[in-house]
Amino acid sequence: PCKPRVEDCTCRRGVLALLRARHVGAGSFLARRAPPGARRPPPSSMRILVVSLELVTAPFSGNGVLAAAQAGALAAAGHTVCVLSAAPAGAARGEPPALCRAVEVGVPREAWGRLDASGPWREFASGAADAATTIAAAPPDIVLAVDWTGWLAAAALKAARPDAFAQVPVLFAAFRVHSRTDGAAAVMDAETGAMRGAAAAAALCAADAGAL
Repeated sequence: PCKPRVEDCTCRRGVLALLRARHVGAGSFLARRAPPGARRPPPSSMRILVVSLELVTAPFSGNGVLAAAQAGALAAAGHTVCVLSAAPAGAARGEPPALCRAVEVGVPREAWGRLDASGPWREFASGAADAATTIAAAPPDIVLAVDWTGWLAAAALKAARPDAFAQVPVLFAAFRVHSRTDGAAAVMDAETGAMRGAAAAAALCAADAGAL
């Protein structure tokens, strides 16, 4: 596949516009009957799955904070948002962003707190695959995969249930370009794979967009 153009999305509106540009039909969502008294979603509403290693429980870097803010802003804009993230063993469960549904997978506590190749990315991807059937009950219209770890987890999810996710586009959101500072093969291969396989890509600044 061709390498997607990397958009410099420094705000929620930029990412939301990119999501809408890459979205393919939300008929199944719009056909659902709203409960009595509920506000009808706007015509452009989507079911969005945000996949981020850290988000709900024990976030440890700006990635988790930004991913949570992004998910909450998309939900507040009228979209149906599910977040898929990891949780270190034994940690007290956190609160998902307002209006968001959360699915968490357990990872080793000793590996928590790292975004490089020594972190729990393998366990997160494995857990995402295990959660595929749960998420397939209400499949997303689009996936927002945060960084290389989120891309691998999204890929594992799609591979586990191709019947539900094969046609779902994935937006690669590079909150940080890890290959600029981490030369580990896992990181390099994941970011390269994301740039080849994503329907679109977004970075937080022009320098990161250029690096991808």
